Amino acid sequence: MAGDDDTHSGPLAEFAALREEINRAWDLSWKVVALQLTSVGAIFGFSLSSNARAPLLLIVPFSSYVLCARWVLFSYTAYRAADYIRTVLSVKVPGGLQWEWWAARHRQRYGIERLRSLNPNLLLFFGSPCLALLVVAMWFSFAKPADYSSLGVSLGGILLWLLGVVLAALTFTLAWPIASGKARRTLAVYADNSREALPDE
Repeated sequence: MAGDDDTHSGPLAEFAALREEINRAWDLSWKVVALQLTSVGAIFGFSLSSNARAPLLLIVPFSSYVLCARWVLFSYTAYRAADYIRTVLSVKVPGGLQWEWWAARHRQRYGIERLRSLNPNLLLFFGSPCLALLVVAMWFSFAKPADYSSLGVSLGGILLWLLGVVLAALTFTLAWPIASGKARRTLAVYADNSREALPDE
């Protein structure tokens, strides 16, 4: 019995460490979302306080892309740790570590998949740069020539707007797999398929 306890203590300690890592990843993920919400609100508030400041909204696609990349990184960290617990650690402990297995198979019961389709993070990270680009495009369309010269907005401003469009598209590419749940399902399938390739200990 003592030998069995020693054998199982390693996986249980690793499980505890990974659960702590998952909690830390989700905590950091939420902080990134809060930072994105705060920064977008501040930039919009300052830029729309004066007509001449509207081009400053071009900051939003850049900041959204950077923060979205961090949000995706922390989300993948949590998903990978959860799949490792389910496919590797669980089989090393008598009775298994059932939480990850149970949670993955009962998403429909609690409407989690339906909630994913309404994920507000996609709107926050992708919708805010699109709105910013729309406002700047309208400003370019209706601004007077004097506004262009006073702000030095010319070809450089147009290039920045186009770069913002590219960054918004990249942001959607990053955020969609996480927001839709596709990344979670893909990682789960990969973990299940690669489980047999792991060496026995």
